[in-house]
Amino acid sequence: MTDFIASYREYLTEEKHSSANTLSSYIRDLTQFQSWLLSTGVTDMRKVKKDTINEYLLHMTHSGKSPATVTRSTASIKSFYAYMAQCGAVKTNPAKSVVAMKVERKYPEILTNREVELFLEQPKCVDEKGFRDHAMLELLYATGIRVSELIGLDVNDVNLSVGFVRCRSKEKERIVPLYPAAVKALEDYVRDIRPRLIADEEENALFVNMSGERMSRQGFWKIIKYYQEKAGIEKDITPHTLRHSFAVHLLENGADLHPQPGLREFLYALRAQGIRTGVVSSTRSQLILTALDRLHLVSQFDVVVCGDMVTRRKPDPEPYLRAAQLLGLAPGDCLVIEDSPTGIRAGKAAGCTVLGYTGSSIRQDVSAADFALSDFHLYRQIPLFQNLSPF
Repeated sequence: MTDFIASYREYLTEEKHSSANTLSSYIRDLTQFQSWLLSTGVTDMRKVKKDTINEYLLHMTHSGKSPATVTRSTASIKSFYAYMAQCGAVKTNPAKSVVAMKVERKYPEILTNREVELFLEQPKCVDEKGFRDHAMLELLYATGIRVSELIGLDVNDVNLSVGFVRCRSKEKERIVPLYPAAVKALEDYVRDIRPRLIADEEENALFVNMSGERMSRQGFWKIIKYYQEKAGIEKDITPHTLRHSFAVHLLENGADLHPQPGLREFLYALRAQGIRTGVVSSTRSQLILTALDRLHLVSQFDVVVCGDMVTRRKPDPEPYLRAAQLLGLAPGDCLVIEDSPTGIRAGKAAGCTVLGYTGSSIRQDVSAADFALSDFHLYRQIPLFQNLSPF
């Protein structure tokens, strides 16, 4: 049985190029499924039937597993047996018609300003762990970066004299400024604490665990939960909670998330010229719509479309096409302004003219169009953009 899982792991790694998190989750789910099969007397995964899988999923539910966990395990098992059928280990896929549980999509709760203050006060700078945790939480809240970006930071990604960090996520890289409190927390950690923690002087990771190795997602999750309990906060805090709270608090405190002359003024100027505008968002749909609503901007757009830019790991032009249709424009008459390589490819696949702002050129020429509220925007072709070279 173990050999099948091992070969599946190799398949995910070598052919599917799955991320480390996906690989870890799928193999963990299958190992737990394998253990349950052994406890019921099934020693060969090729002998598993549909009813056996449904029985296991029911067992998970009765054991108190959340619908999200059961759904993820279902996906893992279905993927595994699709592979088994593909390589000829089984004649038919027993998981093909297994139906996953419906999971209500939940968005992270937003912490109040006082709750954030209370949470950030929990790590006490009296020992190595306290200094490290204080720096991690300050940096996470100060920048709104993803957990994968946080634990993926290397020492060379931090410039404390200037006050910024360089974050990498998949194909993208960006510079994120820091406020003084975060700079001070990082300075204390990097100068006095990290040298004591690292096990190997060749270690590049900015944040390491108490064994001196790069911090893992699971390790950081435990840190979050520990300080949540210590602070007595009843809301379910996840690393993403801080990311959402960061964005909402910026808006509540009057932060300008867009360059001058400002998004609102720019929209009014477009309206005055009879130009129709639309905003399309992907995985951050709820956050973006919340932000637009708080700034009273939703009504200023002719259309707001939410969609996923990736379908089956390939750029998906459908959201662009849908937005163009709702605007009453042909795709070729639409201009897409985008900061994502995937979005750029999807926009081109839709037949739109695409401009990417990965540097300073577009910010310099069209500063008002460099929005931070969404992934990309569609506009009718106008003279304002004609001096720019599309991708």
